[in-house]
Amino acid sequence: MLLGAVTTRDSFYYNSALLVSDEGELLTRYDKLHLVPFGEYIPLKKILGFLGTVAPIGDFTAGKEYAIFKIPNPKSQIPNEFSVLICFEDLFPEISREFVKKGADFLVNITNDAWFKKTSSPY
Repeated sequence: MLLGAVTTRDSFYYNSALLVSDEGELLTRYDKLHLVPFGEYIPLKKILGFLGTVAPIGDFTAGKEYAIFKIPNPKSQIPNEFSVLICFEDLFPEISREFVKKGADFLVNITNDAWFKKTSSPY
């Protein structure tokens, strides 16, 4: 199962994609590399940090590694390899290109528009 989740390590929060086995074991984790400014973090926080008191802005940390997910291929001994783009990362071709260079056969984009709630934003 592939799912999105907020993960935490060493007191830092990450927007992550997780691949979980049938037994519930975490197989692969990818932490989003390209965060949304003013949505997932406040740029120039020393100057613009006050914005966090005005609007709900996340305090995520960007990932550092391009992860390759592997799933069994029922027609071959060689597993299928793919990578995950989280939300708007699909706008940046250099991210997709790097995943493919590292071995991804295909890309999956996951997103959660529920945070827009009942506004016109998801439409």
